Amino acid sequence: MFTKAAAEATWRLPNGTSAEQWGDRQTDMLLVWTEDKTSTLDEPRLRSRWPECRRVQRLGEKLFILSGIEFSAANSEEEPFPPQGCPHQHIEELLAAARRQGNLAAEATALTDWGLVLIREGKIQQAREKLDETLKLVRRLGDRSRESDVLNYLGLAAVNAGQSQLALEILDKPRPASF
Repeated sequence: MFTKAAAEATWRLPNGTSAEQWGDRQTDMLLVWTEDKTSTLDEPRLRSRWPECRRVQRLGEKLFILSGIEFSAANSEEEPFPPQGCPHQHIEELLAAARRQGNLAAEATALTDWGLVLIREGKIQQAREKLDETLKLVRRLGDRSRESDVLNYLGLAAVNAGQSQLALEILDKPRPASF
């Protein structure tokens, strides 16, 4: 993931170097990589994680750029980033929209984000409730990759609650094949 550097159009890359923005900003692309030398990263695996992508381009051994990824904000006139202020309100709006549309994947994303915000705020019990709800949903969807992610976040919540034994139990369970 890129992180914003000090200059307005400068981005810090995963390897610590900087990159300058050149041309118009595109909002339908993802830069994907793995730092794990033992895992395989290839086009079939990427397409299983992001089936809606229109193009997969290999940039390096374990570095790809995907295009055609549909982000909900990218399809609207709104800025593609959440507004400043209370993240709960924004997440509630995203969750309500996903439920109105019957978009279970977007619902799972909103619930996951809400759980992570609650972990960051130290509201561990509320975070667990959101993440448990997400886990049920992604299992219903059969999304094994997201299931693995949510289990990791539940482990993170347990660690933040000072329940290292519970975290080990969650993180030690056999996992579905994941990204």
